[in-house]
Amino acid sequence: MALAFIDFLNSREDANLLWAAIFLCLAAYKIPDVFRDVARLLRDFFLSKLGLLFGAALMYCVTIAYAANELGLWHRAALKATVYWFFVTAFVLVGRALTQSPYDARIIRSLLPKIAGLSIIVEFSMNLYVLPLLVELLVVPVSLVLVCAPALTSNPAERKLSERGLATLGLIFSTYFLVRVATDLDGFLTRKNAEDLLVGPLFTVALIPYLYAAAWISWRERHPRPRSTRITRSEFGDDWPFTVEEAELRGAGSHGFGSVTIKVNGTEYALNGVAKSQHRFEDVELIWADDPETGAKKHIGPIIDRGLKLCA
Repeated sequence: MALAFIDFLNSREDANLLWAAIFLCLAAYKIPDVFRDVARLLRDFFLSKLGLLFGAALMYCVTIAYAANELGLWHRAALKATVYWFFVTAFVLVGRALTQSPYDARIIRSLLPKIAGLSIIVEFSMNLYVLPLLVELLVVPVSLVLVCAPALTSNPAERKLSERGLATLGLIFSTYFLVRVATDLDGFLTRKNAEDLLVGPLFTVALIPYLYAAAWISWRERHPRPRSTRITRSEFGDDWPFTVEEAELRGAGSHGFGSVTIKVNGTEYALNGVAKSQHRFEDVELIWADDPETGAKKHIGPIIDRGLKLCA
């Protein structure tokens, strides 16, 4: 069983595991109770709403893989490519969906590069042909340093050097991949390789419904359903600050940081700064009445205060 698992991994994955083991040993030596702290962090993450959404994404993808396997469209030989796709592409896509509106077409536009191909092809090609273990043991830390360098320095020259280093590594791997394909075309054109190549785009397309569901759940968390009440000119008398006779006053969010709007004939207008910052409501200036005595706009503060009381 152990030998089968070793054969399942290639030299690049062996190198990653060895360096990960070295890093964990150093961390355990330098930082007391590091494993306990990491375990607590992981526990808090997976018990949070964010962890539940990523866990649900995993179960969704497992269900898709099981159904595809039953239909003969997916085989266990593609397991590694599927795992890579989930922890590289799916994690990024789910995380991006959580920050977007489910009513925004950018969710689909952000998927197009992933579906179409270059990053998926790179993931496939970079893991199909790997270098000998000793070379990979050198490449892994160099790659890590080059990837992390831009975040650790503000020096433009150092960042440019990091980018050039990554580009050079990419060129080396791409050249190695093309040489291997050219010298062993029959070994490249196999059913397993075809499945590994198609795993990314097909699973990404299958993930689209979940991305919209995750975006909707996140949107509802960030934009809770507002509470509302009806306000009229007769209720406020001369202090009524609008040019319409009545409106629906709405408050959403927390009391101190809620958004206050009014809705008139299906159009919603932003009253306070929080609502205006969301850029999805009309400007209240369109229905804000002038004070005939001063020529300035009528005082709208009491309406906003009342709207804030509607916030949870």
